[in-house]
Parts: sequence; C-alpha cells; structure tokens
Amino acid sequence: MNYADLAVPILMAGLIYTAPISTFAADNSGTNETQKNGAKLLEEQGTEPVSGEEKEEQKQQSIDVQKKMRATPLDPPVYKPPLRGAPGYRVGGGSRGHEGASPNLSVLAPDHIGLTFQEQPVLYWYLLEPVNERVEITLIDGKTVDPLLEVALNTPIKAGMHSIRLAEHGIRLSPGKQYRWFVALVPDINHRAKDSVAGGAIERIKTSQDVRTELEQATQTELPYIYAQAGIWYDALSAISDLIDAAPNDRSLREQRASLLKQVGLAEVAEDEIRLHGSHGP
Repeated sequence: MNYADLAVPILMAGLIYTAPISTFAADNSGTNETQKNGAKLLEEQGTEPVSGEEKEEQKQQSIDVQKKMRATPLDPPVYKPPLRGAPGYRVGGGSRGHEGASPNLSVLAPDHIGLTFQEQPVLYWYLLEPVNERVEITLIDGKTVDPLLEVALNTPIKAGMHSIRLAEHGIRLSPGKQYRWFVALVPDINHRAKDSVAGGAIERIKTSQDVRTELEQATQTELPYIYAQAGIWYDALSAISDLIDAAPNDRSLREQRASLLKQVGLAEVAEDEIRLHGSHGP
C-alpha cells in the first residue's frame, strides 16, 4: 500500500475533528469570563458598607480570639536565669550544726539571687512531710543586725507548698538591695544547733519598659511565661501559683509549676507536688 495515498484522508479527518474542539474551547473561554464577571458583579452587589461600630466589634472579636489562643500555651514556661551574681545562695534543708539534717524542707528559690519586680513579693517553701515542731521564717538584709521579719507559725503544718506574703507583715523591699530569707524547723527552742534550715536570696529590681509593656498587654495565663523569660523567678512562681489557686484541679498548671521547679534543681519537690495532686484534674 502507498502510505502517501493515505496522508490526504487522514489530514482531512484531523481537520474535521480539530475544528469543533477549537470552537468549543473558544466558547468555553468566553463562558468562564462571563461567569467571573457575573460573580464579581454579584459580590459587589451583595457587599454592604460596614459601619464604624461593626468594624470595632469585628476588631474586638479578633483580639478575643487571639487572646484565647494565647491563653492555652502548650509548653511550660522557660526560666532564663539573670546574667549576674554567683550560684550557691540557696541553702538546703540541712542543720546548722549538721545534726539531724532533714531533706524534708525546701525553699522554692533558685541557686542564685532570685529577682522580683514586686515591693512586697510572696515567698514559697515546701514540706515533703507534715511537721509538728516549731517553724520560723526570717528575712534579713546584709546591712542590719536584727531581722526585718521573724515569724513563728502555728503547728502542726501539713505537707506540701506553703507561702508567706510580705504584704501581710508590712515588709517592703528596696530596689537594688539583696535580702536573705530562711525557713527553720525548730525541734528544741533551747538548742538551736538542732534546727533544720533552708534559705534563699532575693533582690528587687526595676521593671524595664519592654517587659512592662508586655505585662500590661498580657493575659493572666501569659504572666508566668513573661516573668520566666525575663529571669524574674519569684514573680514567675507567684503568677503560676495564683493560677493554680484559682483552678486547683487543673493538672496542666501544676505541671507548668513543676517544670519551673525542676529548672532550678528542685526536682524532688516538683515530683512530690505532682504526686500529691496526681489524682485531680483533667
């Protein structure tokens, strides 16, 4: 067979089938353009002007959504110690006289000078077991002989976390001054060498403008994160503790506090606190 003789019919057939396809494509293109124009027109006709009050309401709704999203952080706060001072300021639960040393008592302070923005901060301490002996809390500064605060607590005292609020005792910290504070278990008031003592250090500093702005715009849930990032230990611990006081059965908040404690070497306290409240919460 002469393949050249078949070329003309095949070419003609190709033209016959190609023409309708090209025409359809052109018609379809026009239809798509018409649909786009029509949709645009309908959109323009269906759009009503938004009043200033509605715009403000939409803006507030957006802010509320953002706050809600920020109010449920997934990761625990990360404490960044300040780049100042030397470690070794935290005193363990051992005895002054090295007799009857007890790991039962811990102050919730870092192993360096912990910072606060507050004039009257809250100081936290912890008992792994309940105690019946006398408990004394003392606050001193490096320039006075007599303690600024010396308080004896009623016993017995249950295991777990405890606090002392300086505002309840009229104590105010001066900016730039370092203070030491101690919690002592006193089994024998006449033989103080038997005391078991734990202590830490605290210094009040002024708030920077950047951190102040963050705090003013933050939700309550964000405060522990901001304080921890800024290296303000006592305020970070106080902020997360306030949230726990408001929602004591929220296990996630206790885990956040436990993470903070572990970051400053208080893992045993953190694990015990979670153990005590492990059956609560979601």
